[in-house]
Amino acid sequence: MKQSKYYENIGDALKGDDAVRAYRAAQNHLEIKSPTFLSDFKRIQTKLINALELE
Repeated sequence: MKQSKYYENIGDALKGDDAVRAYRAAQNHLEIKSPTFLSDFKRIQTKLINALELE
Protein backbone atom coordinates (compact mmCIF):
# COMPACT_ATOMS: atom_id res chain seq x y z
CA MET A 1 0.00 0.00 0.00
CA LYS A 2 1.32 3.41 -0.88
CA GLN A 3 1.93 5.86 1.94
CA SER A 4 -0.70 8.30 0.69
CA LYS A 5 -3.38 5.59 0.67
CA TYR A 6 -2.25 4.43 4.12
CA TYR A 7 -2.67 7.92 5.60
CA GLU A 8 -5.98 8.38 3.82
CA ASN A 9 -7.31 5.16 5.34
CA ILE A 10 -6.11 6.27 8.77
CA GLY A 11 -7.88 9.61 8.30
CA ASP A 12 -11.10 7.80 7.41
CA ALA A 13 -10.96 6.01 10.75
CA LEU A 14 -10.22 9.14 12.81
CA LYS A 15 -12.15 12.30 13.63
CA GLY A 16 -11.32 15.93 14.25
CA ASP A 17 -7.75 17.21 14.26
CA ASP A 18 -6.31 13.72 13.93
CA ALA A 19 -8.23 13.12 10.70
CA VAL A 20 -7.11 16.51 9.35
CA ARG A 21 -3.46 15.67 10.08
CA ALA A 22 -3.79 12.27 8.43
CA TYR A 23 -5.37 13.75 5.27
CA ARG A 24 -2.67 16.39 5.05
CA ALA A 25 -0.04 13.68 5.37
CA ALA A 26 -1.80 11.74 2.61
CA GLN A 27 -1.66 14.79 0.33
CA ASN A 28 2.01 15.29 1.11
CA HIS A 29 2.77 11.70 0.11
CA LEU A 30 0.99 11.77 -3.26
CA GLU A 31 3.28 11.05 -6.19
CA ILE A 32 3.20 13.92 -8.67
CA LYS A 33 4.18 11.65 -11.55
CA SER A 34 1.20 9.37 -10.94
CA PRO A 35 -1.43 9.44 -13.71
CA THR A 36 -4.16 9.62 -11.03
CA PHE A 37 -2.54 12.46 -9.06
CA LEU A 38 -5.24 15.04 -9.75
CA SER A 39 -8.19 12.78 -8.95
CA ASP A 40 -6.44 11.49 -5.80
CA PHE A 41 -5.68 15.05 -4.71
CA LYS A 42 -9.29 16.16 -5.24
CA ARG A 43 -10.66 13.15 -3.34
CA ILE A 44 -8.38 13.74 -0.34
CA GLN A 45 -9.03 17.51 -0.47
CA THR A 46 -12.78 16.88 -0.26
CA LYS A 47 -12.28 14.62 2.76
CA LEU A 48 -10.04 17.24 4.35
CA ILE A 49 -12.64 19.99 3.86
CA ASN A 50 -15.36 17.79 5.34
CA ALA A 51 -13.19 17.03 8.38
CA LEU A 52 -12.50 20.73 8.89
CA GLU A 53 -16.19 21.61 8.64
CA LEU A 54 -17.08 19.09 11.34
CA GLU A 55 -14.74 20.67 13.88
